[in-house]
Amino acid sequence: MAPGREGELDRDFRVLMSLAHGFMVSQVLFAALDLGIFDLAAQGPVAAEAVAQTGGWSPRGTQLLMDACTRLGLLRGAGDGSYTNSALSSTFLVSGSPQSQRCMLLYLAGTTYGCWAHLAAGVRSEPERLLFMRGLQETWSLCGGRVLTAFDLSRFRVICDLGGGSGALAQEAARLYPGSSVCVFDLPDVIAAARTHFLSPGARPSVRFVAGDFFRSRLPRADLFILARVLHDWADGACVELLGRLHRACRPGGALLLVEAVLAKGGAGPLRSLLLSLNMMLQAEGWERQASDYRNLATRAGFPRLQLRRPGGPYHAMLARRGPRPGIITGVGSNTTGTGSFVTGIRRDVPGARSDAAGTGSGTGNTGSGIMLQGETLESEVSAPQAGSDVGGAGNEPRSGTLKQGDWK
Repeated sequence: MAPGREGELDRDFRVLMSLAHGFMVSQVLFAALDLGIFDLAAQGPVAAEAVAQTGGWSPRGTQLLMDACTRLGLLRGAGDGSYTNSALSSTFLVSGSPQSQRCMLLYLAGTTYGCWAHLAAGVRSEPERLLFMRGLQETWSLCGGRVLTAFDLSRFRVICDLGGGSGALAQEAARLYPGSSVCVFDLPDVIAAARTHFLSPGARPSVRFVAGDFFRSRLPRADLFILARVLHDWADGACVELLGRLHRACRPGGALLLVEAVLAKGGAGPLRSLLLSLNMMLQAEGWERQASDYRNLATRAGFPRLQLRRPGGPYHAMLARRGPRPGIITGVGSNTTGTGSFVTGIRRDVPGARSDAAGTGSGTGNTGSGIMLQGETLESEVSAPQAGSDVGGAGNEPRSGTLKQGDWK
């Protein structure tokens, strides 16, 4: 790339994304107006929690909406967590103002906005999923190389892009790290679409495509799992469940590469991440998170060391290294016989029953390989992963919208 060209691309990309996300900005204004937030703020400094209580709304959603309004100059945030109207909002958005434009804006938010939502309906030819997969392929053509080189991943010989969709990010990983074997793991219909529409006929693919459900199916073994725009689809419990399954499938010394639009400390910005978080609240079950939130999720699942880097562009890269399984006490053996790990706990075959058996394993070499959890011996750290369980019986279906299994990347 010619000198200075990367900076020019960054500038033009920011302009493009500003245009593309303009509808989100409009909806922040319309939603806050419809919910009466500016009228509440006109009465004096008000906290997001108090605003949420007035309507029985989601505290998290209310906080995100008011933070986004602050970034747009519609509200002013104080150090004590309260909000007041900006001069613009006091003039044009409060019901009692002589210059109020509230009714016209609510009309635009309803009838007019609904009509404009179908502007391209007459010329659309591709199914929504395929269009989305093509869109993400374009995104990774700009951002993929950056997030994949934020850390040196050459030491990971087997790489799996979980929820990797069309394979765009995986193919970039294969190009950057030719000594590694790379695969994509995604839902069967997504894999079928990738093979049909994104692989050249007769060409030898640089990555393997593996079909399955990452909450239900047996996961492939890998040294590195990539989760790009995946965790923001899910609530915390589902994230920990998924990361726990990856811990079992991840080889010793392995890691996760998480790619997300991370919120700043305190969660009040940047604006793009706030808009994406509101978008995920509408379309799926999750939200964008702060670095400390991702660190907590990873630690709970057995990946206690997380590093965050921002390589430029809209996404952060986080490398979380695999540690011992949560709740496992790792035993260290002698040069001849090692003592295995064990935990005394609840027997699996009798719900609620306690087991008094504290098991011990033995092995040769420097470290024992036997592991006992809840009074029963499990597989060693190098054996095949155990099957995981469903999350609340819901599998991979999001609450609403059309996104699932990692945004169909």
